[in-house]
Amino acid sequence: MFILKEGKTNWMYIFVVVVLAAVVGGGILWWVNKQEISPTEFFQIPKKVEKIEDETVNWETYRNEEHGFEVRYPEMGDLVDSNMTDDGIRINLPFDSGTLLQEKYLNVKIDPKEIDPEGECSLPLPNVSKIEEVWFGNISFLKKVGEEGAAGSIYYYTSYSTASDLHCVILTFILRSANPGVFDSPPPDFDKEKEVKVFDQIVSTCQLFIPEGVNLP
Repeated sequence: MFILKEGKTNWMYIFVVVVLAAVVGGGILWWVNKQEISPTEFFQIPKKVEKIEDETVNWETYRNEEHGFEVRYPEMGDLVDSNMTDDGIRINLPFDSGTLLQEKYLNVKIDPKEIDPEGECSLPLPNVSKIEEVWFGNISFLKKVGEEGAAGSIYYYTSYSTASDLHCVILTFILRSANPGVFDSPPPDFDKEKEVKVFDQIVSTCQLFIPEGVNLP
């Protein structure tokens, strides 16, 4: 072996190996420092980066040029009326069938008249159980959750409201469930947590803009 030479240690060979190792190691550290990468990061095994897909990319879009509002909704949703009336527009949303859940839809209303006497842009809901402020991007919404029973049905409401420079924008999601008490053998209950998950996703796509030809004071 090169380390042993005629029964003796080959110190010259060891010296050359040590010098080469020092040069290579010093070169790596110099390059790492130049790239502003810590030695710990450099020698770490790279982790696989998971791509986060935007589920709303292929959704349908409702855009109202007159009121300066846009929102996206699932492909299987059904825009009942694209014309903004006093009652707003309604978008029927897909849901899992075969349960007590009968309807799932979104009402969009843009109307300055909805601002209450105290100046709050909000929609009154029955039996409100939760009120909170939520943010999506740079838009703040007042979120309310409530429910009521009527004519053999139970209505679950989730309302998001925000005031733009021009209007009060209110998005109200409604789950209408059959009252299990009206059945001799009721169908299984629905997964409420699963059904409401899409609400935040839809609201997160809201865009407010100034309509063409409108000049703000």
